[in-house]
Amino acid sequence: MSLSWWSVTTLGNYEVLIAIALAYGLVIRQFDVTPLALVVGAIALTTWLKATLAVPRPPGSAVTGYAMPSGHALVSTVCYGTLAVIEDRGLGPRTLVVGCLVAAIAVSRVVIGVHYVVDVVVGVTIGVVLIAAGVAAQRRLTAADVLPMAHNAEGSP
Repeated sequence: MSLSWWSVTTLGNYEVLIAIALAYGLVIRQFDVTPLALVVGAIALTTWLKATLAVPRPPGSAVTGYAMPSGHALVSTVCYGTLAVIEDRGLGPRTLVVGCLVAAIAVSRVVIGVHYVVDVVVGVTIGVVLIAAGVAAQRRLTAADVLPMAHNAEGSP
């Protein structure tokens, strides 16, 4: 069986990414909504950016709508990247594997003719920024939840 670029691009479909983020957050992370919130936020941001920038797709594209940024590149970066960073607790071996997966999804969008290279580069870049912001926010919230309990254990207000 041959793996086509259309098969690779499917790994960046919103339905797939929402299902992965939901399953990971509910099952693996025991009701952690961070991955799902980041994916849904990335989809909303992508939708807004596409409508705002209104950059046309390449001529003859098999897909309708606007091109900039690539939603597959942006949201797959956020979904897979967030899971890797959470599991590796930073940059580690999973992050390298995820980088290759996201690169394959981004390349697939150009190869099948629905995006220009700049669309996927911008998508991945925005995705990396969202991961950094989302993971930092999640860690701050977690630390804020822990600090009051630490003060109470010591008997101080």
